[in-house]
Amino acid sequence: MKPGDEILALWLEGELDGPQQAEVDAWAAAHPELLAEREAISLWKVDLRGVIAADQQPPFPDFFNSRIEQALRQPAQTQPRQNPASQIRSWWRNLAVPALAAGMALCFWLGTEFRPAPAAVTVVALKEPPAVYTPLSGVTVEVVSTAGNDGTVIVLEGLAAMPDSLEVPETSGIPGESSFKLVTNPDTVTF
Repeated sequence: MKPGDEILALWLEGELDGPQQAEVDAWAAAHPELLAEREAISLWKVDLRGVIAADQQPPFPDFFNSRIEQALRQPAQTQPRQNPASQIRSWWRNLAVPALAAGMALCFWLGTEFRPAPAAVTVVALKEPPAVYTPLSGVTVEVVSTAGNDGTVIVLEGLAAMPDSLEVPETSGIPGESSFKLVTNPDTVTF
């Protein structure tokens, strides 16, 4: 018959003697895992005694033992009821972070959903062609607008010819937007 848990724990620790020791030894002979565990515990105790002196006492043992005894003797005490104001503060502390995160998510969503209407674009027609500045002396600029303002041609005169090795890609534009093509001439560069 299996011994009780308390007797088995005392046997594992090597603290049984007399007839109880003989009964548990007879029962444990059929359980090699318990014999191995008892052997491991005894080896651990030998190692521990080699590190800690037997006459050395733990710090403040009376204090800790008295606290444990006091806790065991007193019935379980209930927590005093908190006043409603402290309960509300406690509730707010627990929900503050989730509430703030939800508020930030709501503000972000509102910012992406509700955008102001785009401002009306006012097109101003120029009566004179714009003035063009060139930092090089001897270079003249002529700006030519096509009929109906479908495009603008800028003619630069007085620039040196571009080398043939220079590749300038033709750019494409968005329909309705301006695009340019570079046309080279030894005397004139046109954009």
